[in-house]
Amino acid sequence: MDYLVSAVEMRELDRLAIEGRRIPGRVLMETAGLAVADHSARMLPQPGRVAVVCGTGNNGGDGFVAARSLQARGYEVRVFIIGDRERVKGDARLALDALVLAAPQTIQAVNDAKGMWSFAEYLRGARLAVDALFGTGLSSDVKGLAAEVIDVLNESDTPVLAVDIPSGVDADTGLILGRAVTATATVTFAFPKRGHYQCPGAMQRGTLEVVDIGIAKALAEKLPVAARLLGAADGPRLLPPRPLDAHKGHFGHALVLAGSRTTPGAAVLALQGALRAGAGLVSFAADAATLAAAPARPPEVMLRLRDEGEAVDAWLARALAGVTAVVAGPGIRTDAEAKTRLQTLMCSCKVPLVLDADALNLLAATPDLFATAQAPLVLTPHPKEMARLTGTSVAVVQRDRIAAALQLSSSRRAVVVLKGAGTVVASPEGEVAVIDAGNPGMASGGTGDVLAGIIGGFLAQGLGATVAAELGALVHGVAGDHAAKRSGQTGLIATDIVSSMGAVFAAWQR
Repeated sequence: MDYLVSAVEMRELDRLAIEGRRIPGRVLMETAGLAVADHSARMLPQPGRVAVVCGTGNNGGDGFVAARSLQARGYEVRVFIIGDRERVKGDARLALDALVLAAPQTIQAVNDAKGMWSFAEYLRGARLAVDALFGTGLSSDVKGLAAEVIDVLNESDTPVLAVDIPSGVDADTGLILGRAVTATATVTFAFPKRGHYQCPGAMQRGTLEVVDIGIAKALAEKLPVAARLLGAADGPRLLPPRPLDAHKGHFGHALVLAGSRTTPGAAVLALQGALRAGAGLVSFAADAATLAAAPARPPEVMLRLRDEGEAVDAWLARALAGVTAVVAGPGIRTDAEAKTRLQTLMCSCKVPLVLDADALNLLAATPDLFATAQAPLVLTPHPKEMARLTGTSVAVVQRDRIAAALQLSSSRRAVVVLKGAGTVVASPEGEVAVIDAGNPGMASGGTGDVLAGIIGGFLAQGLGATVAAELGALVHGVAGDHAAKRSGQTGLIATDIVSSMGAVFAAWQR
């Protein structure tokens, strides 16, 4: 697990390190700049021409330190200061002054067309460019000369190493603020930033290296930082090992209420997800019409069939007997009958409940249903479903996915799994996790049904709602990556994810 910080949190961590731990800001900048120089040298092992593009803030200061170090190592370095040099203050001014003393010939101002032409000419022969133009504090669109510089960098064939975050990427949301550098690699300091793992910023950063510059992780815990990054290595921590004397009763009973005559396969995918997640027992709640249309269900699945003429409340009371978690929504449709079933379920279900797909659309149309919930809820929307639930638009949701998930989680007192690139899991307590797994091949029908089933399977085993959602999203993404390695992204289908889950658990020794 890594902490995933916002721009405000990073500024506060800097302050705590400087004031509380007595680490001078100049030392932090020197350490950061030397790390950039080290990464530059790895990208360009043999000394060659390097263009270092610096702004007038602290990001530029990191660039000045890197340039001084590279020049001392024998690289041909030119530093291009974008903007008024007199605006360089504080620690960045000290770094610039040190560069002036060591190599004054390396510095060139870019503040007009002539300077821009000189920069473009030098870049044409450079073997590496270092982007130290803007850092994590950028909050408005890039315009004017800086925008032109970014265009020149992006149009060049020269590899670009970004300092902290590619210039023009919002550090909190990953949005592109007017223009943004497309980096080959990024070196960031202390902790990864939210914008590194939210698109489109995630597509701008290239490979990412996080460098320790002396800001202790204990400071992030003390602050506390709200967001965490979860990757494959976190799986064994989230999923406890099975006791030697285990039997199926230890791992709960998941009930899946899903599917209809027109979309019966959704139920089978959710059932497969719950089974592969390790639920001790899995049952399918269905009526005769859904069952008749459904593909063959896994032989391990039991059936809670609605008898002909049986009232919905009586059937669901019977279906819920003995279960420890419920998954509802995939493929159930949004007609009056489906609404009645969901209302009855939410009023009577006293075990954790995963709501997905059509259940979410019914909730968006009838939000008063949230108040009837009798047990912990996990909501698993994709961006369009999220927009319906929040009364906004997909564009608004995608503008700040973390904020959108946290807002819905808080207002509905539910764990929210906002699916998509950089899946976000938010809890009502204000904690958020971003999943560092998954790939574009998973953008196909049925993968969300599998995810809902996986989360339900973990809930059935007694994991808390937040942990089950985090672990479910993580397993789903890691299994999707395993499937893509095996058969490529283009042909990846939902059942490939199910088939790959065993390999994930085996790698985790679970």
